[in-house]
Amino acid sequence: MNTKGLANLLTLLRCNSKGGQVSSLAIECLLHVAEEPKTFQELSELTGAQNAHISRAVSLFAPHIKGKELMKPDLHLLTRRKRAQPLRGYSVHLSKGGRELLTQAGII
Repeated sequence: MNTKGLANLLTLLRCNSKGGQVSSLAIECLLHVAEEPKTFQELSELTGAQNAHISRAVSLFAPHIKGKELMKPDLHLLTRRKRAQPLRGYSVHLSKGGRELLTQAGII
């Protein structure tokens, strides 16, 4: 990845999100997941952030349930998937929209 690709990504995220602000941790998680799917624990180790902060950052780009309501993000770039039994928790994958955005930015 080069600086031009990163600048393009930041521009696309700013222009396509409401309010124009995106968390730097959310962007960092997006870039790690672009390499390959990751668990919340792996993202926590890679970023040095706590699991709760990772969950909040991923929820900016992934649909999730809050209470009894489905919350849809402005930009659906990531998808949470339950891990196969006997493993617990979720793994985070790049969604189709995420792949398209990163391709458009020149990241992948």
